Amino acid sequence: MENNSNVNNQKNKRMTVVVAALLLVIGISFAYFTARLLVSGNGASTKVNTARINGAVLNVEGTLSFDDSNILPGHKNIASIKVTATGDNEIVGYNLIWNGTNTLSTLNFTVYKTSTPINANMSCNTVNGTYNGMKTVSEECNITNGEGLGSILASGTISKSEAGTKVVLIKDEVITATKSGNVVYYYVVLEYPNLNEPQNSEIGGSFDGEVTIEESETSADINITGIYQEQEDKSFLKVSNIPNSSEGYVLDEVQSTCTNNARPKWDKDSWSLVVDNLETSGTSCTLYFKKKVSASDTIIAESTVKPGTDSFTGPATTTADSGLFSTQDDDGTTYYYRGVLSDDTVNNW
Repeated sequence: MENNSNVNNQKNKRMTVVVAALLLVIGISFAYFTARLLVSGNGASTKVNTARINGAVLNVEGTLSFDDSNILPGHKNIASIKVTATGDNEIVGYNLIWNGTNTLSTLNFTVYKTSTPINANMSCNTVNGTYNGMKTVSEECNITNGEGLGSILASGTISKSEAGTKVVLIKDEVITATKSGNVVYYYVVLEYPNLNEPQNSEIGGSFDGEVTIEESETSADINITGIYQEQEDKSFLKVSNIPNSSEGYVLDEVQSTCTNNARPKWDKDSWSLVVDNLETSGTSCTLYFKKKVSASDTIIAESTVKPGTDSFTGPATTTADSGLFSTQDDDGTTYYYRGVLSDDTVNNW
């Protein structure tokens, strides 16, 4: 019994060797991998890279990697890059770049940008197929929670390159460096494309480098000379910091001004200043932030609010028992309409 078992084991071992040899032959003769591509290297580890631009400090954190242990044509992954800008309300123009070595023929990249972190993940499945009677293996990948990333900010390729090659992922980005640290997030999807040509020669290829920030060559020098925040009495008080995004303020584009005929606007997603018609360095901007007014605030302000009761015994029949009423409940003050709709004196918005 033991001798027969050993014989069978030897047959299995020989069979395994034969199958592996056949796969190797098919791989050499066909355009797609029939074995896993093992990409060496540690990926593009950013750790914490720091850049100083116009007095502001920009920190880059995150990892742009493509060192997954098992990769086939069609493979994708997603990486997050966090940029924090600290300073005295300077407006900083910068490029987000990758610098390193890539021995693969091509890597495609797609970049998204958000003001808050997004939990997005990539899942890939192996796809077996045939071509001219030979077996093929590739990957199909899908991203979960991709809708949270918004629209594509930039896309391009990282071609086969020598050490020290620079690729601009995002060009001419602008961020306002605040004392508390203004933060934006970039999400980069890397794809090793499934090509209609032989790719087996890239087995053992590598992708290494780091993501850094450099000063934008086309960005003008911009200074914020004053920040004014609306008070309860509707007056504006000069403050030292731009209001936080959660405080309910918006940029008053009518009162806010810039020199050199530039026009200030506000990017709500990245919570930073955007300056249109910016052509000259040394541009200065004065910003006014007003309290955001909701539709309900406008309605209440333009109506005569009548005290209400918890219930009415019958329908409204006159102007006296029609209009906007308020009452107190567990949520505070609640406003509601009640009235004769045919009465032109009743404004029910």
